[in-house]
Amino acid sequence: MKNFFNFFGIIALVSIIGIGLAGCDNGATDNDNGGGGSPSPVNGTWVRDNSKLILNNGSYTWWEDNFPQERGTYSINGGNITTQAVDMYYNNTWLSQSQSLATGNYAADDFLPYNGTYVLSNNNETLTISFWGTWIKSQ
Repeated sequence: MKNFFNFFGIIALVSIIGIGLAGCDNGATDNDNGGGGSPSPVNGTWVRDNSKLILNNGSYTWWEDNFPQERGTYSINGGNITTQAVDMYYNNTWLSQSQSLATGNYAADDFLPYNGTYVLSNNNETLTISFWGTWIKSQ
């Protein structure tokens, strides 16, 4: 009987240590798949010429000449970024992919995911995305 209690005592101790270690996060990655957790390191409003790009914890909206153009989702992992357009802005209305294609102003390619890299520089004041170019953080 004593061996029985020793055995379950060891199992309990190993379980407690395992649960404790599983709950630890060393913050070594900058993963953000659009839901919860720490804020994305690329969060913010970014500007370039007449364009504005708003990145907010996995969602983005792109503006051109003070008019919204596209919104969608993004995820980052390490130095990689993937974006996926969800809606296009047309005639003062957000349109889904099927609605956008029906207007004849958009192609199916406009809704394909973009995969590339990103780099934050100048104390996180400059964002360069391989497929969207360089952006400056708006104050």
